[in-house]
Amino acid sequence: MVKLNILEVIGIIITVILILIIVFLYLGVRINLTYNKLNSDFEYHLNITILNSYSLFRKDYPSIKEDENEDKKESDGDDEGYPFKEIIKPLFNVLDSLIDYLTEILHSLEIKKLENHLDFGMSSYVSTAKYTGYMWSLFVIPNSSHKNVKLTVEPTFKEPTFDFKGCVDIKVNLLKIIIPTIKLLMQKEVRDFIKLVRNPREGKDNGENQDPNE
Repeated sequence: MVKLNILEVIGIIITVILILIIVFLYLGVRINLTYNKLNSDFEYHLNITILNSYSLFRKDYPSIKEDENEDKKESDGDDEGYPFKEIIKPLFNVLDSLIDYLTEILHSLEIKKLENHLDFGMSSYVSTAKYTGYMWSLFVIPNSSHKNVKLTVEPTFKEPTFDFKGCVDIKVNLLKIIIPTIKLLMQKEVRDFIKLVRNPREGKDNGENQDPNE
């Protein structure tokens, strides 16, 4: 019988853990997401599973508890909903990087379904047409890269609009997207945009408090 010292045992345990992590990353996870944003109302349903059956994470928004408190929030008049308009212009600053990232990791994704429709409008007709055309040209890349991808945008000239709905059903090979994801997150503009998405009102407050002569 072979006797192992404590260091060898620890080494074997670490090796087994690393192998399990690599296998998990290679098998990846399946992400199923549906969402809809209309005016100030936003809802989504997210489910992340492994081996197509074991749920790792599930999230519904608004949740049942939030629905129960909806009337109270409306009566308080303090809930303005998520300010999507605050992230429109910053989004265009990182849109090329996000499209490049999506194009790079497409081969790491098993796309069952990826659809999004955007109703977009700005206060200026010219700006609405300009940015709508810009988005259409960018959407050509993912739309033509995979048969199950459908990204569309429709201009709205009546009033400023940023409404969207869609669904995502993909299997992600986590092992293959590590390096592209690190490269994306190394870009300061992307990190700043993620912070803005997480707390858009903070960015709005900073913009309002900033001296226009600076």
